[in-house]
Amino acid sequence: MNNLKYRAEIDGLRAIAVLSVLVFHFQIYLFDFRIISGGFLGVDIFFVISGYLISSLLFKEYLNDNKINFLNFYIRRIRRLLPLLFFVSIITIIVAWYIILPSEFLDLIYSVYNAITFRANFYFQQTGSLYGADISDIRPFLHTWSLSVEEQFYFLFPIFFLLILIFIKRFLTILVFVGIFFSLALAEWGSIYYPNFIFYMLPSRGWELLTGVLITCLENNTNKNKIYIFIKNKGEYFSFFGFLLIIISIIFINDNYRHPSIITVPVVLGTFFIIASQNKNIIYKFLKSNILVFIGLISYSLYLWHYPVLALSRILEYSSSINIHIIIKILLIFTLSCLSYFFIEKPFRKSKLISNKFIILIFSFCFVTSIVLFFLFKNNYNYVDNIKNDFVVGNIYLDNNIYRTQWSKQNIINTQINFENMNLENILIIGNSYAADTFNMFNLNQNLYSNYEFVLLIRQIKCLTKLNLDKNNILIGNKKINNSLAKIVNKRANCGMQNLETDIETNYDLKLSEDDIKNFNNADTIFISSKFYDEDLQVLDEVAQLLEKTQKKIVLFNNTHEFVNFGNLTLIDKFLLKHKKIPSKKDIDIIEKQYFQRYKNNLSEHSINTTVLSNVNKKIEEIANKYNFKLIDKSNYFCEKLKKKCYVLTNQNKKIYWDREHTTVEGAKFFGIKIHKLKMID
Repeated sequence: MNNLKYRAEIDGLRAIAVLSVLVFHFQIYLFDFRIISGGFLGVDIFFVISGYLISSLLFKEYLNDNKINFLNFYIRRIRRLLPLLFFVSIITIIVAWYIILPSEFLDLIYSVYNAITFRANFYFQQTGSLYGADISDIRPFLHTWSLSVEEQFYFLFPIFFLLILIFIKRFLTILVFVGIFFSLALAEWGSIYYPNFIFYMLPSRGWELLTGVLITCLENNTNKNKIYIFIKNKGEYFSFFGFLLIIISIIFINDNYRHPSIITVPVVLGTFFIIASQNKNIIYKFLKSNILVFIGLISYSLYLWHYPVLALSRILEYSSSINIHIIIKILLIFTLSCLSYFFIEKPFRKSKLISNKFIILIFSFCFVTSIVLFFLFKNNYNYVDNIKNDFVVGNIYLDNNIYRTQWSKQNIINTQINFENMNLENILIIGNSYAADTFNMFNLNQNLYSNYEFVLLIRQIKCLTKLNLDKNNILIGNKKINNSLAKIVNKRANCGMQNLETDIETNYDLKLSEDDIKNFNNADTIFISSKFYDEDLQVLDEVAQLLEKTQKKIVLFNNTHEFVNFGNLTLIDKFLLKHKKIPSKKDIDIIEKQYFQRYKNNLSEHSINTTVLSNVNKKIEEIANKYNFKLIDKSNYFCEKLKKKCYVLTNQNKKIYWDREHTTVEGAKFFGIKIHKLKMID
C-alpha cells in the first residue's frame, strides 16, 4: 500500500469548500445580500483537491512499484464513496416516502439509481434541472451530480495516466497543461451557448481536476521546473493570495455568472496556490486548526447529508404547518455526518476490519440488487394511479405532474393541426411553451371563436430572424443570418422545435416543414406569445421588420407573469397540502389577493425578478407602438385589477396553473372564456 503523507491543511481546505456549499444551500440573506453567494464554488475546490490527491497516489505507486494496481485503486474508491452513498440513499428514500408527492418520489428513485450507477450528472442535465433554480431546491439527490463527475474521472484518468507514464512520461506536464487549456476553453464557450450541459459534464469540469493533477506533475519535477520552485520559495505570499482569491470568489460571485468559465479560474487558482505552496504561514496554521480539520474529515458525510435534509425539510415546511428552525437543520446535518463518519466511513476504510474480498462481495450484491429493485419499481409503480387514489382533494389533484402530463399530451395534438378552412380568419400563434398555453385558450373554446381557425408554431422568437421571405414577402424557408445576429440568436440554444414535454433548453435548429411554411403564408393574423429572453429582445426589432413586410395583422402578447412559488407548487397547492380540503370562497379570495400582491410587486422596480419583467414588457410595448402592432396585456385576463386579485381556480374549482406560469388544460379554457368576454381579439 502506497499511502501519501497526511496534509492537515488539505482537510482544512475541504472544510472551507463544504462549509461554502452548505451556507449557499441554506440560502441565508442579510439586508437582501445573500451570504456566501458563490458558495457553489466549493465543489470546484473539491475537484482540484481530488485531482491532486488521486494523481499523487497513482504517481507515487508508479514510482515505487513501476506499475499501478487498478483493482486496489478502485477498491479504495469503493471504500471511500459507496458505503455512505448507499446508506444515505436508503434513509432518504424511506423518509421521502412519507413526505413527498408521487411524481417527486419517482424522480428521487431515478436520481438514486443514477447516483449509484455514476450517471447523476447526465440525469439531472437531461431532466433540465438548472442548478440554483427553485425546482432544484426540492430534488434531494441533485448534489450527487458532482460525485458522478468525480467517479467518471476516477474511472478514466488512471488508465490514461498510466499510458502516459509508460510511453511519454517526459511530456506529462505539457499534456496536462494542454488538457487544462482545452477543457477551460470548452467551458468558456459552452457556458455561453449550452450552460446547463457544460455545468454538469466532465469534459468542461476536467480542467479543475487536471489543475490538481498539475500540482502533482510540478511536485515531481522540482529540479527542472522553475515555476514550482518559485511558488515554493514565495509560498507565504502565494498561499495568502490563493486564500484571498477563494474568499473573494465565494463572497462576491453568484449563480448569475456563467459557470464553469473564466470566472471560475480565481477559485481554482487559489486552491492550486494553497496546495502547491505548502508554506507554514498564518493561512497554513488557520487551515490546520482543529475545528477546520475535523470538518474536513467529515466533509464527505456533510456533503452527502446536507442536501436531502434541506430538500425534504423544505417540502415538509411548505406542505404542512411545521416550521423547522435553521439551528435544528444544522444540528441534524452535523449529527448525521458525525455518526456516518465514525460508524460507516472509518470502518469501511480499514482493510484489517473489512477485507477486500468482503467489500467486493457486498457491494457487488448491493449494486446488482439496487439495479434489479429499480427496474422492478419502475415497471410496477404507477404514480398516476397513486395520485388519483391518495393525493386528491375533491376534484383537485395535489401532484401537479398529472396536469403537466395532460398539458403535454394536448400539445402533441396541437402541433399537428394545420389551416383547413380559408373562409375563416386564420391565426398563427408563434412562441415557446407560452404560445402553447395561448393556443389552448382559443382552440379549447372553439364554440366561442367559430369565426377563427388557430394553428400553433413552436419557435423561440429570436429564431424568426431566420425566416426567408421572397421578393413578394412570401415565406419560402430559412435563411442565413449575419455573424452579429448569429452570435445573439445562437445563445442559450439554437433555433427550432422545442421539446414541449419537458420544455428545457434543447439543441435544435430552425427546420420549417412544408406545413409550417404553408401555415405561415395562409395566416391572416400572427399572434406572438412567448417568454421573451434577453436574446429575443435584442433582435425583436429585426423580427418586427420581417413580420411587418408580410402585411399580416400582427398581435404581440406581453411577457407571461411568473408567480413565485415553491418548486412546481403554487399557493393553492400549499393550502390543499396543509388543509386537505377545498378552499372556501373566503380562502380563495385571500389566496387570489396574495397572487395579486405578488403580481403587483413583480411589476415594481423594487423587485429584482420583476424589474426584469417590467423592462421586458416595456420593450415589447415600444416595438408594438413603433410598428403599429396590436398589444395584448396578459394581466388583463390573468387578474381582475379592480378587485385586486389574480385567478387561481376556475369556476368549477379546477387548478389554473400546474407550475409558476403554465396553465392547465382547464385553466386555458377558463382564460379563453375571459378573453372572449373582454373582446380582446375582436
